[in-house]
Amino acid sequence: MFMATKKKVTSPTEQPPIRIIIEVVIKDERERSLKRNFAGLAEAEISSSDELIESFDLRKLPPVEIMVKQAILKAAGRSGNPEDLSDDAELSDLFSSNAQYILLRAYLEGIARLFKPTATISLNEVMGCTTVGDCIDLVKSKI
Repeated sequence: MFMATKKKVTSPTEQPPIRIIIEVVIKDERERSLKRNFAGLAEAEISSSDELIESFDLRKLPPVEIMVKQAILKAAGRSGNPEDLSDDAELSDLFSSNAQYILLRAYLEGIARLFKPTATISLNEVMGCTTVGDCIDLVKSKI
């Protein structure tokens, strides 16, 4: 749950400006757990992406489709054979939080950079994907 609160900021002028400061208030245990699990996620994105990429043998890369499916499974906190993940599978069925989409963005960008070092993928692009196949198409469009 996010709540906005107003705090007055004092100023040397007669009428001090008022700034709105957004404070994140964690209301339930699930949100507290997610916060613990994904603390520092923005800073960890690159190292997490590197871990996924290191799991691929760069001399013998699997097809892009398999790498993307493996990235989706890892971001979802699941294991299994990426070949068993359908292109029609809905991301909303696999992910339970926005933090997982943030992690997926880092993974997909890392995969794209294997083929094109200047490739970038934004969070908005990832959030626009609704299926596994959409993620595959996104990465392919960047390489």
